[in-house]
Amino acid sequence: MLPTYADIIRHYLFIRQKLLNQNKQEPSLGDVCLPLTRELKTLWDKSSIAVVSDQEILRKIREYHKKYRDIKKLTNKDGKLNMSKKVIQFREFGEKNLLDISLCKCKDFAKCVCTIKVPIDERSFLTDQRTARKMAIGKIDVKVTKILEKKLARKAKSNKRTEIIPNEDDKTYQVTSSPSEDSSRRSSICSNESVELQLPKSDILNQPSTSQMRTKLPSLAQACDRTGVSDRSAAILVNSALKDLGIITMEASSKIIDRSKIRRERVKARKELKKKHEEEATCVYGIYFDGRKDKTLVQIRERDILSRKTITEEHIVLVSEPGSVYFGHITPSSGSAQNIKRGLLEFLEKNINISEVQAIGCDGTAVNTGHKNGILRQLELSLSRPLQWFVYGKTTGPKGYCGEIGKNLENCEIHPVVKFRKIAVSLPEIDLNELSTDQQYLYDICNGISKGIISSSLSQREPGKMAHSRWLTTANRLLRLYISTKNPSYNLTILTEYVMKVYAPTWFEIKIRPSYPVLQRNGYFGHPENLLLAMLADDRKYIRELGLRRILKCRQAKHNVNLVREFNIPSFNFNADDYFELVSWQSLTITEPPLTVKTSDNELQEMISDVPAEIEMLKFPCHSQAVERCVKLVTEASAAVCGYEARDGFIRSRIASRVSLPKFETKGQYCQVLKDN
Repeated sequence: MLPTYADIIRHYLFIRQKLLNQNKQEPSLGDVCLPLTRELKTLWDKSSIAVVSDQEILRKIREYHKKYRDIKKLTNKDGKLNMSKKVIQFREFGEKNLLDISLCKCKDFAKCVCTIKVPIDERSFLTDQRTARKMAIGKIDVKVTKILEKKLARKAKSNKRTEIIPNEDDKTYQVTSSPSEDSSRRSSICSNESVELQLPKSDILNQPSTSQMRTKLPSLAQACDRTGVSDRSAAILVNSALKDLGIITMEASSKIIDRSKIRRERVKARKELKKKHEEEATCVYGIYFDGRKDKTLVQIRERDILSRKTITEEHIVLVSEPGSVYFGHITPSSGSAQNIKRGLLEFLEKNINISEVQAIGCDGTAVNTGHKNGILRQLELSLSRPLQWFVYGKTTGPKGYCGEIGKNLENCEIHPVVKFRKIAVSLPEIDLNELSTDQQYLYDICNGISKGIISSSLSQREPGKMAHSRWLTTANRLLRLYISTKNPSYNLTILTEYVMKVYAPTWFEIKIRPSYPVLQRNGYFGHPENLLLAMLADDRKYIRELGLRRILKCRQAKHNVNLVREFNIPSFNFNADDYFELVSWQSLTITEPPLTVKTSDNELQEMISDVPAEIEMLKFPCHSQAVERCVKLVTEASAAVCGYEARDGFIRSRIASRVSLPKFETKGQYCQVLKDN
């Protein structure tokens, strides 16, 4: 802690006694105050706060010492100090008040106009020392110390460079006549005459620049992460544009942006997006997850040398629902159910109120949906309550394509379009502005094949990057391969017809109705809990009432109230006339959907008496499109940056850029971004 007035007097008496013992005579006031001043200044220097001059410190100590001497004179007849009101006030003042020798005496640092200000990091400490005095000076801050040392080194280097390079504006050159010069020239120029010469402009470039670029560039940083350009490439492009616009010139060079500025802005933008996400975080009611093994950049230290290497690492992506918002990703040590479950729980408990989570979504692999040791089952057991399962089919993980078709998919777009057999299809009407580039391509090429006409512009468009986890781009490439193959094989024709007649129509139907209540082809959505939810969202009033009555009946039965039910897919009646007849309600043990647990019995009875046109429930998607997009983002981030924080920031930066500027084809679209901001 910084010393109070009382501390100063105590240390004064300590130094006085020390000098008295050494010299065997009473030391003068100056002999005591000088070392006291040095020690006081050293202590304040540790706090990194600028202080007044030594003379001013000495004056303050002498002034307070005089008051101390005057108080000592207030003694009783027995020689003891009387405890008058004045003495008590002097003691209390000395114990509570700081001997403030800082240059800045401002109480409100926001309104400070001092030439030398208190560092931002030290303002809270100085305010505490002036008031409550609860803080103390700790150990040396190694990180800040290194920053200050580098700053001083840069300043010293700059000063040294300035001394080496003279001021060119004031430079003059002596021109003396040579003995070999012509006599006529000797007569016109005196031997000791000096002539001022203008220094060439090119020499000015060698002078050091003291200007710095301090403007924040969050939009540029997000655009760089979105497009994947390097720091150096981004700096070249930006400076070239600024030069052409006349913003940076020889006279106005402070706006030049180097690659270090780009790098710092990217790191800063990623951290600010992460901080903003944490501040704006609300209740999360559903978590969807998926993962894959990615080739990941890492930094490895070998013999005190950092080097980059690529390793294979398991990544699990988390998306919050409703809303399909990227929530984060984890890196479990392996892809086992126990490790993934442990990683999910740790991440969720750290970032959200996990008691609010009501639903969980994933694909139908055994590691996720095993009825005893699957991730979903283990999560429910850990939480001691059931969750609503949204399982969207089984996958076998990404595998390489083989065979003639698989090999030709990689470069299908380079082949010209040939005459092909059209395949009729009817796609739902949809606003193309709401589709991504890959989605628009699928919509356009399906319509083109259906009409038997492919425009030249469509034939030159990219069908999307090849990715085994992205069925959409694979479908695009299958159709592109079909229209560029003269005699398509039977297998290629079958695949094309499947994409045209099944995949694409289903995909766009789901796109326009992401929370579609009835899905008859997915076994997991045929579970009684999910069927009851579908019944509550049915257009038919009597089906909604039937669903409400069955939920109320589940509560009255109270099956295994102390246990977490096992989620097993029941046997289906494939001869059913309607979806709610898929299962035998009488022979099954029916459990209530977790999404309706918080609805009271009275509310259920009221809705049964007067069935509302729409029963309010949280709307969760029945597909994994948002999760798959985030999986792709994590894969791209793993190959671009090192470390978890950098990956997470890179992903958030790309998403933020796409949200602020979804499409940039015209100037009007960018003007809309400026208007929104």
